Amino acid sequence: MKQAIQNLIILVFFSLFYVSVNSQTILGGIGGGGGSFDMNSAKEYNQTVKSLLAFNPKTTDNFPPWFVYKGEVLYSFPRTLAAGLNISATSTGSRLHLADYSGHYTFDNLQRLVNAGGKVILGSSPGKKSGICATFEGGMAMSFMVVEGVFRLTDYPDEEYEDYQQNFTALGWYLQPGVTYQFFLTRHLQLAASAGYYLGFEKGYHLPGEPDQLIRNTRTNDIIKPEWNGMRIGVMLYWDFNWGKPELQLAQKRISR
Repeated sequence: MKQAIQNLIILVFFSLFYVSVNSQTILGGIGGGGGSFDMNSAKEYNQTVKSLLAFNPKTTDNFPPWFVYKGEVLYSFPRTLAAGLNISATSTGSRLHLADYSGHYTFDNLQRLVNAGGKVILGSSPGKKSGICATFEGGMAMSFMVVEGVFRLTDYPDEEYEDYQQNFTALGWYLQPGVTYQFFLTRHLQLAASAGYYLGFEKGYHLPGEPDQLIRNTRTNDIIKPEWNGMRIGVMLYWDFNWGKPELQLAQKRISR
């Protein structure tokens, strides 16, 4: 799994470098925003954990919306299309917790998502003039889940407790249609505000290195999946790297008008 991720990162890096060197007009962008997540499977898993305990912990966090971070490199074609590669990351989690005079119990479920794929922008000269465009993103989705359980009794402070911790991974792919509004701040600097909906397609979590051993909810027998589906909003700041010949740049501007 780790080797596959490393190979993917290397491939994306050299692809971005190749596009940068050989393209006439490219947009390099960084940005961020926020996202909401369904996580229905993980929420059911928490209910199963609570049903197995002799006490009733409270759900203090339940996979809330969180920040999304993104980087992109896009090639802007002369008329109605811009396309390129992007990478993004986000995370969320939950906590079950109970504490009183007798001790405390905590069960954490932390999930992280890394996306690497492509992006297409369709509109009136995207990257070359201000306006509203349609966006389509898709690619590989790599999810990571860490569950941790901690149990302590006040009357037995010197007891040797074994805290529970387990790591899981999941591979899949995703699609994210949306809209964006781009406008120029300076000659080469652009700001884009976007909104879209994330759709993930994963088989389910498994132990690292054992993709066929999917974990299941012991109460429902359902596979525990990373369900990142939800709204995505954000802003991107693009820098226009226009390295073409002057006469070609002038021709492209005339075409985009």
